[in-house]
Amino acid sequence: MSWLETRKVIRVGEKSYAVTLPKKWVDLLGISPGDTVDVLFDKSGYICIRPRKFEANKTVEPVVKLKASDCGVLVDRCVSGCYTEGHDVISLELEGPTPALSDVSSKLPGVVVVEGEGNEVVIKIAISESVVSFDEVINRMIKVLEGMYSYVERFIETGDPRYGEEVLRSDDELDRLFFLGLRLAKRTIMTKLLEKDVSYARELLDIAMLIRSIEHVGDALDRSVRILQEVEMEPIRDTLLELFRLSSKIIFDTLYAYRRVNLKAASRILEMRRELRRKVMSMRKEAPLSMQGILNELDLIATIAEDIIDITVSRFIRMLEKKSMSG
Repeated sequence: MSWLETRKVIRVGEKSYAVTLPKKWVDLLGISPGDTVDVLFDKSGYICIRPRKFEANKTVEPVVKLKASDCGVLVDRCVSGCYTEGHDVISLELEGPTPALSDVSSKLPGVVVVEGEGNEVVIKIAISESVVSFDEVINRMIKVLEGMYSYVERFIETGDPRYGEEVLRSDDELDRLFFLGLRLAKRTIMTKLLEKDVSYARELLDIAMLIRSIEHVGDALDRSVRILQEVEMEPIRDTLLELFRLSSKIIFDTLYAYRRVNLKAASRILEMRRELRRKVMSMRKEAPLSMQGILNELDLIATIAEDIIDITVSRFIRMLEKKSMSG
């Protein structure tokens, strides 16, 4: 995890400034008076200090120790939990055969699995959140979701299984982006709370809820396609297309309202949501039992849209708070 301390900038001579380094950091890095360090300025607003002399056997980041016997069948979920909580080094103590960790490393961006000593597997996260922004993660998630809806429509129109497989692959990418976004949000929230920046911490909670909502929509499309792969679509093909197109419009209009903090647009979405639910209820009466699961997913997506509207309202209220404080 990242450590944060607040230090004052002091003047040194006519043209330079300095900050002091915490003793515990210096001790961990093996820095001594007179050693040389590299000072890096990053355009994102960070100044990084990196020691030229670094003892590789020093453990700078705290290691989270997991026992496979304690996690049981939830080993992958425990590792994912450590990832989203912001930990960079995870030690997994094994009992018996090594569990398959390929799924974990494929769905968590930056994860590297290395062999430890004895019955230990060490999992390291080799990614720097300083080069990834929330906007980049959210924008990419929206693009992936747009592609998923397009593939769903093409699959319904043509029945070509390749489009169905693209939906499933896209959902895997959406999952990876979700875990990255959640990790970034939690680490940043902790930093902002340490800085006593409560306002931005609240905004980050909404961002975490937003990326969770987008991921849930992707999961609903994934499950819908898995059902469609097993049923005959022809009798209700046109109706399915109409419903998914309306669902797509609801979701992307909702995301537009969120980004623009536009409550008028959000109000119009509520009426579209009611229209979708009326159409779903009507179709339930004539659709075969095998299609009921898809109707449930469409109903769920309408509910997720309403959740995103609630997040938009929260953003709007915070804007009012800022105006009242500045006025």
